[in-house]
Amino acid sequence: MINRKKHPYIFFLTLALEIVSASFFNAGCSNFKKEVEPVYENTVNLEVKDSEIALITKESDYLYFPQNQDSQAVTKDFQSEAIFFGKEKTNWRYTKKRILVFFGYDFNTPEVKEKIIKILENNFGLSENDGLISTITYPDSFKRNGRYYVSDFTDFLINYDEDLAGIIILGAPERTHIALGRLQDYWNMQVPYPIISLFPQDDILGMESTCDLVLDKLDEVDADNLPAEESSNSALLSVATNVLISSINYMVNMNGGIKKDSSAQAHAVQMVKGKRLQYYLDPESGLHAINHFIIF
Repeated sequence: MINRKKHPYIFFLTLALEIVSASFFNAGCSNFKKEVEPVYENTVNLEVKDSEIALITKESDYLYFPQNQDSQAVTKDFQSEAIFFGKEKTNWRYTKKRILVFFGYDFNTPEVKEKIIKILENNFGLSENDGLISTITYPDSFKRNGRYYVSDFTDFLINYDEDLAGIIILGAPERTHIALGRLQDYWNMQVPYPIISLFPQDDILGMESTCDLVLDKLDEVDADNLPAEESSNSALLSVATNVLISSINYMVNMNGGIKKDSSAQAHAVQMVKGKRLQYYLDPESGLHAINHFIIF
């Protein structure tokens, strides 16, 4: 220990050095704390893989992720932890959630399916790239022993090993409702995610009983009061794409299914914002289903 009386200059020099060192140490700790301290309590740590590239978006202070319990926001100080797959900045959010889009009749041809998937990829990302959308196609995905069984849809859903946030069925083929009925039995009538059927070709009553919402389009007719096929197909694709995108945007923020009561109408209206709806009327009884609507 330095004797203050014998060596006053050395003592004060040593004291000054200790003060300066303490200041630098505290400043370093402060900066380190700023870099590693989470911005939000629920911030999820993202793991960097060799095949992934981190890109920074300079336009915004925050990078937003899916609006659910797993939501997180990362400030500019933490942008190095936000992982983007691929070399280009995307318009969509990376998530562990999945929404399954089923391509059935009128939507399962390569040309139509390709167009829709491209739009979904640009807006939401595909599951193989950690995007929101997963797809399945009838009949291609249901071939067994040389035949096609839509009933296999039940087993596919029961064994689905990702976090399923909902299902949207485009052009449901015959007997789809049977597969969904079996799914209801499996979950004891408490399916934990919403199922939306758009423009189904399956049994109407079956669809209404096994789906949360059923949305259809008013058929167009020509001058002779016959279905206008060419214009109708084009219009169907246009309407279907718009409704599909708005339905996904709505569904991703839902927590569970939709009750089959008067509240179903409110969900349908919000789901297809900007479009007119009316209840579907049964042609025989004249009664309307509580969860089936026609889009104008």
